[in-house]
Amino acid sequence: MTSHNLKRKCLPEEDASRSKRTFKDLIRSRNHGDRSLSGDSREVLHQAVFQLVSLHQNTQAIINEALEKSCVNVQETGSQGREDKRVLPAVLTSLGQLESPAAQSVPHLISENCVQRLLHCTGQEGNFQQRQSGSRQDTNDNLGTCLQMIHHLLTDNCVQHRHFTSLLTKEDVLPPELQWCLHSEDILGLGTYISRKMTEPQFVRKFSTNMYKLCKQNNPESNINVKKQTNAALSGIFSFLVNSGFPEKKDKEAAFRKVAAAILDDVIRAVLDGDDEHVVLFVGLTYTEDCLNQVSFKKFCTHTLSLLMSYKPSLKVSQAFKQQAQWKSAKVSDKISNLYKQLFLPFESREILEVLQRILERQEVNWQTVLSFIATFLVCFTDASKLLQGHIQSLLSEGLENGDMESTIIAFLLARQSCLEGLHVFPHYQDWFQQTFGDSSKSPASSKKSFSFLMKFLTNIVPYESAPQLKVHILRPPHVPAKCRPFLTEYITLAKTRLADLKESCEISGGIYDTSSTSSTSSSCKQVDPVEADVERSLSAFKATGKVPTTVMEASIFRKTYFVGKYLQSLLKPRHLPDKPDIRMKMIASLRKADKIPTSMYTRYQEACRTESKQLLEGVFDADSQDDAMQDALLAPIEQLRFRLDQLHNIVVCSEGQNKPTGQRVSEVISVISDKLEALLKTERSMRTNDTPTGVTINTDKPEISAVHLQITDCLLNTICRTVTADLGSGCPVMTWLPELVKMTSQHRSLHAPVIQRVSFLLLKEGPNLNHQHMTGLSALVCHISSLQHLFGPITTHAYHKQGDNSGSLVDVLVHLLPLSTGQQLLSTLQFCTNYLEYSFLGFHKSDTKPSEGESKAVIPSELVKMFCLLCWRFLPSTRTMVTSDSQHASDTKHVSAYTVFCSDMYQQLLGESQVSLEDWVQGELHVDADQDCLPYSQRQDYFTWALYGHFLASTGRHMDVATVCSVLLDALVNKHIQSSSVLDKLQCGQCKVGDSSTRDSSPEVLSLLQMLVQHLPPCIVPWLVSHLDSITESEEHAGKVSCQTAIFSVTRFVCQLPSYLWLVNTLKDTPTSQHVAALVNTLERCLAVYVSESCYLPCQFTLHITQCILTLQSCAVEDDFFHNLIAHPLLAASILVHWTTITSVLYSSGMKGDNSLFAAYFSTVAWTEKCIETQTFSPCVAPTWLCGAGFFSLGLHGHGNMTAVTSVLCQSSVDQEVLAAYSELSLLFLAAAYTHTEMEKQCLTDVQMSLTSIMTRHHHILVSLADKHLLETRVASHGARTFRMTALVQCAAEMQLSEACHMLDASPVALSSAIQAYNHVCQQFEDTARNQAISLRHLSKCSQFLKSVLDSVSLESIQSLDQAHLSSAGPDFHHLVLSRLKARK
Repeated sequence: MTSHNLKRKCLPEEDASRSKRTFKDLIRSRNHGDRSLSGDSREVLHQAVFQLVSLHQNTQAIINEALEKSCVNVQETGSQGREDKRVLPAVLTSLGQLESPAAQSVPHLISENCVQRLLHCTGQEGNFQQRQSGSRQDTNDNLGTCLQMIHHLLTDNCVQHRHFTSLLTKEDVLPPELQWCLHSEDILGLGTYISRKMTEPQFVRKFSTNMYKLCKQNNPESNINVKKQTNAALSGIFSFLVNSGFPEKKDKEAAFRKVAAAILDDVIRAVLDGDDEHVVLFVGLTYTEDCLNQVSFKKFCTHTLSLLMSYKPSLKVSQAFKQQAQWKSAKVSDKISNLYKQLFLPFESREILEVLQRILERQEVNWQTVLSFIATFLVCFTDASKLLQGHIQSLLSEGLENGDMESTIIAFLLARQSCLEGLHVFPHYQDWFQQTFGDSSKSPASSKKSFSFLMKFLTNIVPYESAPQLKVHILRPPHVPAKCRPFLTEYITLAKTRLADLKESCEISGGIYDTSSTSSTSSSCKQVDPVEADVERSLSAFKATGKVPTTVMEASIFRKTYFVGKYLQSLLKPRHLPDKPDIRMKMIASLRKADKIPTSMYTRYQEACRTESKQLLEGVFDADSQDDAMQDALLAPIEQLRFRLDQLHNIVVCSEGQNKPTGQRVSEVISVISDKLEALLKTERSMRTNDTPTGVTINTDKPEISAVHLQITDCLLNTICRTVTADLGSGCPVMTWLPELVKMTSQHRSLHAPVIQRVSFLLLKEGPNLNHQHMTGLSALVCHISSLQHLFGPITTHAYHKQGDNSGSLVDVLVHLLPLSTGQQLLSTLQFCTNYLEYSFLGFHKSDTKPSEGESKAVIPSELVKMFCLLCWRFLPSTRTMVTSDSQHASDTKHVSAYTVFCSDMYQQLLGESQVSLEDWVQGELHVDADQDCLPYSQRQDYFTWALYGHFLASTGRHMDVATVCSVLLDALVNKHIQSSSVLDKLQCGQCKVGDSSTRDSSPEVLSLLQMLVQHLPPCIVPWLVSHLDSITESEEHAGKVSCQTAIFSVTRFVCQLPSYLWLVNTLKDTPTSQHVAALVNTLERCLAVYVSESCYLPCQFTLHITQCILTLQSCAVEDDFFHNLIAHPLLAASILVHWTTITSVLYSSGMKGDNSLFAAYFSTVAWTEKCIETQTFSPCVAPTWLCGAGFFSLGLHGHGNMTAVTSVLCQSSVDQEVLAAYSELSLLFLAAAYTHTEMEKQCLTDVQMSLTSIMTRHHHILVSLADKHLLETRVASHGARTFRMTALVQCAAEMQLSEACHMLDASPVALSSAIQAYNHVCQQFEDTARNQAISLRHLSKCSQFLKSVLDSVSLESIQSLDQAHLSSAGPDFHHLVLSRLKARK
């Protein structure tokens, strides 16, 4: 068969169909034809095909089609795919067998075609026409497929490798993805490629540009596979460049090293200049590569740090001082911050500082970069603060001693930048400045040369200083060496001028010493720091005399604010205490002994002297923080705060990531949170000259918190609660993040009150409604606020239901305010105490050093220990004996945590130091409302019985007897009654809004216990009840008359509910003696008469109780002789007669008649007075005269008609004068008591006053007798009656008719002097009681006018008999009136 025979004429349709047939179709038809041909025919057919191809072949088109089909179907499966895979080998084999000239160019053609396809897969045109490109995912898939094909061709030697690589290097700079793929597939190494291309102009620029574009393309929204491939390319290429540009050994040519380093530098510069925040920083990716040489990587990071620090150094030092507040870590862009952190990876913290030091010494730097780098470094390393302080101290020592301005500038810039980060990582500027320059032994400016240079430096930067820094230098000046005071004075003058320009004041409080006599030098010293000068002078005086100077003691009284707020703050500066006490320590001890130093301040001073370097949190950088800036921009300010707080939560909870060196640091996040708080609060955290916070006053009834502060506070509290709970549940809690957050919060003074108010409100008002997470978080927060109380100031509260004003740390105040009335409140308090103690113990356990006694008491006050013990006793019966039975333990399963804490060694140690007293127990139980208690009645009674009999009375170490327990119970009842009365008074004033006032307490139950216990009192010489009343009057606690009267009066509320015989004996088995009676008589006069008596007689209930005592003991066969002194006492006698109607009912019910020897005198006196009234004649007395006078007085009080009749009888001339005097004295005391007992009936007072006035008119000597003699006052008069006795007498005299008064005074000249003397006493009493208006000005004016009228009307003989001293004391108007009358006579 020849080619001529094949060239036959075809129809047009056939030509068209054949023109559409591909080479694959031909091959397939050939394979099918082979099956029907014999061997010879098949060979002939093969030869014919080859001849046909050789005549009509297009080698380029055949290769293109074969490569294309192979690329498209290289990953397909199935029979069709297997057939297509044979296409490329068959074509290449066939082309190689051709003897035509075109066959020699097949490898070259394949190489060119492969290069063109590679460029097309990466978006390059090459020699192809531009085609429509697909997605980036498709492009990457095609690139992988094409690389696989090329790899096979190279393996089969179907492509000329040299020609292939030469074609690639002739192209423009290849895309980084393609370069890395060729390198990783061993097709074209990066070293080979760069070596061939590095001589080309602009190669470094184009290469680095492509790398930076690739960094930007890898954004967060990229496909995961694309992201992985991009990261692989970035990390691989940069690892190669780092190893090549910074080799451990210089085994490569210098030109190649320079090119690799130049590419890296260009990429870094592009990152710094670029605006795109979403840039993948290759440093962190490179660090994870196995092929990376760590020595090379460290060299690269060192070089890059140098490049960063020196890049575009356009800022001057003066600008750095002004603007460095804008370069805090929280304000550094995420891109730059992440770059810093990734450059930290190969270094230890000390190495980073050494690198920085070398950079600052050798080249000019960009201060913004340096200081922002320092800020980031400070929050990323736990020991950065300590290292920086040491480095700054070294720079200052070198700079000041050698006069090196550059070192001094660097030191101050680094120090101030560190101070700006906040207290959680570095001290305030004022603290750092004082610590650095305030101590002569540590100050780097202790010599004249160094100090003068320091002043020169500070003077130079004054124009660029802010007001807070200038105030620090003025109010906390450095230690001044000898003969250097003028340097400091000059600087202070300049600084004050600058403050005046800034319109800032620099107030300096005066000291406690007079500076008028001091020299100019010392005066200027005090002008700088008067507090320090006061301390030095007082120490000098103490050294000379061994006593605290008088001026200091006076200041502690009259200038307490200055003394506590400034003088003690300066005196109690934390320092290393010498082994042998020095002068300062001795003076502090003397002030402490004199109780001039508050306990909390002294405790903080001791803690501060023991405190070493601060411990910072450990955290890690979150690789996702590159998205933070974008989220901040999209969120509202409060949402930004929530976002950052969520970051903090995630960092703490994901503790397994904290060991990663690139992890987000807790300190950094807290710094960002602080920055967000500043933005929300619209405040600028600045350096403060007064570092003593003012404190917070808690108002739980109506906390005043603005909406913004409430939002912020709730965000903080929610994060703290859930983070603490998650942290504690992790098995290995971090715990150190919360104190840093609390320290940061303390810097925002406007948040002090909202945070503490909110925490207090939740715990005090919403305690039963809080879940476990909230209670755990709030407990931990209270623990840290209390331990850092000096940062918040004292917490105070004016709680109406507690005695006095509570103040101290937060936990101290909360323990006093926690509600304990209902069962739910008790359980809530138990949960709080449990969580608080658990957290505190865990913190102590994780601490490297064992807490001191002062530290543990500051965090865990004794009141909290006692409260927790009482609650455990109440709800966990197994804790009462500490012998746990199975049944008891089963009942305690609801409080497993509380039981565990109670049994812990640490708590038992605290409990041993804070013994729970009976007073603590009974006061706690008195607050509980029995109706709302969660304990059933039977369990409650079992608990009470165990507490009294099984614990307090059974404990051998407490030395408590029944009498002591009874006294404690009665005192507790009295105190509770006083508190309840105080609350009632506040409710009645209408200004206090308190909770449900109807809630009752457990006073009835405690009183029942007392009634049961008094039956077991042992015999005693002085009865327990009398002894207890006497102890109240003698107690220093109730030294004041008013408070003592309140206490005694409250006792009577409960005494009358006890057995009556307790007035004389402790038990009915005991026989009363004369000593018993004498003790009760003494109590009647010293206690009951003064504080219980209403005027001159006891209340009815009290009188009845004592009467029942006599009747009870009389029925026990006690002889009547023992009671005569008691029954005849004027106070008891007057009381019995005033309440005779009630007393007789008791006497008659007891079977007693009028012939009873004890009460016979009373029966006869009452009958005699009734007879006198009935007959209107005064009969001879049938009883003692004072008893008859008391009978007339009691009868007159029973009605208006009786008083008129009594007055008529007593005005008769035949009346017994002693009876008259007794009646008048009792009436006068009754009127005097009205000044304090305002509830007396006005009609009764008017009747008594008219009666006494009539008697004084009829019997002139009564006025003199009442003015000169106090007949029954010391035995029957109440405190109010004794106080206003003379006042009542003068007012009664003023009610007399002028003519009758003049007649009386003329008849008895001594009476006029008595009246003037009484008036003088009233005037003095008016001045003493002007505030409470016991004596009105109207009454005083009336008395004055009456006496003047009398002096103008009486005879001259009466005037001449006046005592001139008494007259002069009455006032100039009285004296002038008398002189006028005497002159008129002459």
